[in-house]
Amino acid sequence: ETDIHQYVCDGKPIQVMIKDKPHNVCFATQTATETPVIETHSIHMIDKSGSMNSWLKKCTDMANAICGNNDNHQAFGFDDKIEDYQFPIENKSTGGCTDLILCLEELRKRLQHIPTSAQLVRIYFYTDGGDNCFSKRSGENFEQVFSQELVDIQQEFTNLTIDFTIIGIGSYFPVWLSHSARNILHSGSTSNELHYLLQGYEDIAPST
Repeated sequence: ETDIHQYVCDGKPIQVMIKDKPHNVCFATQTATETPVIETHSIHMIDKSGSMNSWLKKCTDMANAICGNNDNHQAFGFDDKIEDYQFPIENKSTGGCTDLILCLEELRKRLQHIPTSAQLVRIYFYTDGGDNCFSKRSGENFEQVFSQELVDIQQEFTNLTIDFTIIGIGSYFPVWLSHSARNILHSGSTSNELHYLLQGYEDIAPST
């Protein structure tokens, strides 16, 4: 009778067939396989402005579920200020206006601290997309400035493969925002689709 045991040798998983005599050990080379491990880090950016009052807990619950017990996840909440979130994210409140440029600035800071060994960074962006801070401080075109911020991030971190997912909230989510963000930053899997949490909105542009 033969027992099958799996071990790791020099980083490679192998199966060993151990026969009933302790000294009689043979390696089942036909089942020896190398399983590549991809070092992945994730950043969750969660809109906690006043308009997200009925959605924030849904978003933090989703982030908690995605994170599970993985240590390589980090999160922050944003309105017109940044709040660092620790997993599991619990008992967070909304308030303030939405500053999407501030959110991208925080994203850049966090990407700068991603280990050089990382092969994939997953970014989850939870927002209703309603920036109401930019117009108060600038006469520039918001869409152009937002897109340029994304371009600057992409050019700074060309060494990273980025999987970018937007969870668009509510019936007034601006579809252009998802196109701009994904077209510029997303370099990961083409099967990764934009996700929406919507109420009563049917006229959705495709995500690609």
